[in-house]
This record gives sequence, structure tokens and C-alpha cells, in this order.
Amino acid sequence: MKVNGKGYRTVWMEGSEVKLINQTLLPHKFEIYTCKNHEETAEAIKTMIVRGAGAIGATAAYGVAQATLEANDNSFKEYIKRQGLLLKIFLQE
Repeated sequence: MKVNGKGYRTVWMEGSEVKLINQTLLPHKFEIYTCKNHEETAEAIKTMIVRGAGAIGATAAYGVAQATLEANDNSFKEYIKRQGLLLKIFLQE
């Protein structure tokens, strides 16, 4: 999508933040929504800030990536399992 001559993806990651086009505001307003952690990313899916199967799937994958960055080394596997379950629950609602 091009806005004012600049190309945007629906969802992308910058550092540990997930950025997405706030689709609840389209077509009247263009705004980038920033998710600072996996919980905010899951909430963006739940509240339909991101829409469409492909975009939702990519956002969920970025949420899992965020969860991996948030995990500590000692409990990494268990942490990822729990956070993956959180994202799965939001996707099923």
C-alpha cells in the first residue's frame, strides 16, 4: 500500500516491536499501530486492528517472535509454549 508516495506493508517488525496498519480506521484515516510486546500483538488480533487471514497469520507469527525475545534462557521452551497458546486462543475467538 502506498501512502503519500511511501510503500507500507500491512504488518512488519522493527526491532522487538510489531507495527501494523490500524485497519479499524481505514479508509478515513491512516495510522500505524505499534505493539510493544506479544500481549499487545495478541490484543491487536483480538480487537481486529489487523484483518484478513494472511495478515492475522503473519501478525501471530511476529507475536511468537516477540515472545521469544521476551523469554529468558532458563524457561525458554515453556515460555514459548505458554505464549503460543495465548496467541492461539486469541485467533480462535
